Amino acid sequence: MNSHFVYDPRRCRWSAAPPLPGEPRDHAGIAVLGRDIHVFGGRVADVHDNLARHDVYRTGTGRWSTAAPLPAPRSAGAAVVLDGRIVYAGGECGAGGGTFGDVSVYDPESDSWSAHSPLPRSRHGFGAGPVRGRAYFAGGAPACGGGASKDTLELRLR
Repeated sequence: MNSHFVYDPRRCRWSAAPPLPGEPRDHAGIAVLGRDIHVFGGRVADVHDNLARHDVYRTGTGRWSTAAPLPAPRSAGAAVVLDGRIVYAGGECGAGGGTFGDVSVYDPESDSWSAHSPLPRSRHGFGAGPVRGRAYFAGGAPACGGGASKDTLELRLR
């Protein structure tokens, strides 16, 4: 399903909102820039049905719009907002069935993605968070469909 619900913390209640455009998907990247919610990539049925699409929910208007697609279709990467841009790293499953090591940076001013230095080791299904101007990536799996990593990576945009 591509249902979309909005939670109102003042009223402690959920309400229906316009559905997510396109195919229903899982393992999508999600990031909040200002008041806009960005949903990008993801997969439809399995790791071979990855998407590059990028949809933006404008909370001010309650409407969806389309933004620049990811440079490569992928799912299960880690997303973080850093310096007013979205950083999306890793993902599954790339060419030859392996995980992605790519790091893509979305600039909302130009509505475009650019390549950043790749991860030292590819992975998917991991977490990301910003701390004092740096993005940290932790955990994840080095192979499609499973495995684990104890690595923590640090990234700084210049």
